[in-house]
Amino acid sequence: GGDIETHDGSYSHSSFKKRYFQDENYIIPHSQRGLISMASIGVNTNGSQFYISLGPNPHLNGKCMVFGRVVGGEDILSTLEKTYTFRGQPANDIIISDCGVQ
Repeated sequence: GGDIETHDGSYSHSSFKKRYFQDENYIIPHSQRGLISMASIGVNTNGSQFYISLGPNPHLNGKCMVFGRVVGGEDILSTLEKTYTFRGQPANDIIISDCGVQ
């Protein structure tokens, strides 16, 4: 989520009016399903793109920053997993429209 420029995952624009912003920390490991992380291309390259993990991703530790987790709606993650993809892209748009912060 978050690619408001090209809508294809190739660009991001942070709310800090810069293309990238600094990493905050790498304290939380990518150790479980339902973690929300910033996508980046290296150190201090966070933009506005994020992803929700569908399982452990230890290869992302120290590269992408976890900043939250799904606290409800596990069934939605299962639905996302079953979404048909073609060449790595979902066949249909996936829109998160009803979410909150706890």
